[in-house]
Amino acid sequence: MLKADMHTHTLRSDSSNSAVDTIQSALRNGIDILSFVDHDTIPNIAREMQLSKEYKITIISGIECEWMDYETGNAAHILGYRIKDYSYIKKLCDSVIEQRNENTINQIKILQKSGYDISVEEVTQSTEEPCLYTQNILYVLWKKGMIRELFGEFNQKIFKKGGIAYKTIEYPKTEQIVEAIVKGGGFAVLAHPGQQNNFYLIEDLVKAGLSGVELIHPSNNVKHRELIKKYADKYHLFMTGGSDCHGILSKSGGNIGDYYIEVNQVEDLFTIS
Repeated sequence: MLKADMHTHTLRSDSSNSAVDTIQSALRNGIDILSFVDHDTIPNIAREMQLSKEYKITIISGIECEWMDYETGNAAHILGYRIKDYSYIKKLCDSVIEQRNENTINQIKILQKSGYDISVEEVTQSTEEPCLYTQNILYVLWKKGMIRELFGEFNQKIFKKGGIAYKTIEYPKTEQIVEAIVKGGGFAVLAHPGQQNNFYLIEDLVKAGLSGVELIHPSNNVKHRELIKKYADKYHLFMTGGSDCHGILSKSGGNIGDYYIEVNQVEDLFTIS
């Protein structure tokens, strides 16, 4: 059996790990198939193909797109795999990336005015294109010894609702995301439904073209997995899984090698078991 971690992140979004770091960790921990699903970021397929050959590991290109309703608190993440034409999803993601980058730069300016020794250049050095994240700010502050922990009191006080650097951005609807992935010839998967308790979205997402749901994930407990299997059976969805590893830049992500899905071959990842 092959072990597949279909949910990892790199420096191209909110992770402290480079693509090479992630691959090396996967190889050390017996992972045969890997997918980078950086947030709202079109994958560098040429680079992934090069790394796949160099390190002799199968890499499946992917993306993770977000939705958040700030009034209700409802949220969802949609994974897209094996997309042939990224132009449709790119139209939706470009706005998110632009808003997020502007928001993060503004957060840095707010911190500067509040007396924190931090610059856009420093934060930029902690990540790769296409944009900056709040997590990158926290990482720089932590490395410089200005905060004790990445996701502690400072994060809650400054960046969460009511904080001086809190600001929302506008996300596309989940149905739009699924439709764009499908229109581009890809497979749309609902990520970690246990984390955001958004099982109620599945029926409408199936109508929009959803074809999979993430079963294995650090935040999906036993009850969540039982429910996911029922939904998968009811709506004929395939099931994927992964660690959602962000290095040290996430409280909810797991370690590569601890969360994976077993398959006989790559194609089994995208078929009903």
